[in-house]
Amino acid sequence: MSVRSGAVNHEFFVVHLDAERFYHAWFKASPRIPRRRCSDCICRFQMSADYKYKWAVDGFSHGVNNPGPLAESGAHVDAGGRLCLGFTNGVTRTYWLLENHCPAFPVKVCGGDSAHLLHQTAGLVPGPTALAELFSKTNPQYV
Repeated sequence: MSVRSGAVNHEFFVVHLDAERFYHAWFKASPRIPRRRCSDCICRFQMSADYKYKWAVDGFSHGVNNPGPLAESGAHVDAGGRLCLGFTNGVTRTYWLLENHCPAFPVKVCGGDSAHLLHQTAGLVPGPTALAELFSKTNPQYV
C-alpha cells in the first residue's frame, strides 16, 4: 500500500493498525441495523459481498509493482462518550485486508487527535507518523 505527499502533510498521519484489534473495535463501534452506513463494519463472512470487492481483489493482485493507496480512516468520541471509527475512503480495501486475515496494515488519518485515538484503540509501534515527517526524509521539498 502507498501514500503520496501533498500540500497539507502536517495534517495527515499514517497509523499502523493491528488488524484484529481494529476489526473488533470497528465492529463494536458500528451501529447495527436498521441504520447501516457505508463506513460501518460488517461480519467478515459478509465482506466479500460488498459491491466493490472485486476491484479490491484486482487492486491487491498487482502487489508491490502497483500498490494501492492507503485507506483513509479516523476516530473520534461522540457527545455521548462513544468511540466512533470510520472511513472517508477505502472501506472495501479494508474489508479485503480483514477478510484475508492480514495481521496489520497502515491507514491515512486526518488530524493528530484522530490519529492518536485510533493508535490508542488499535495501533502498533511506532505511533502516528505525520506525512511531513515521512516525506521530509526523502523529499524535503514536500514538507
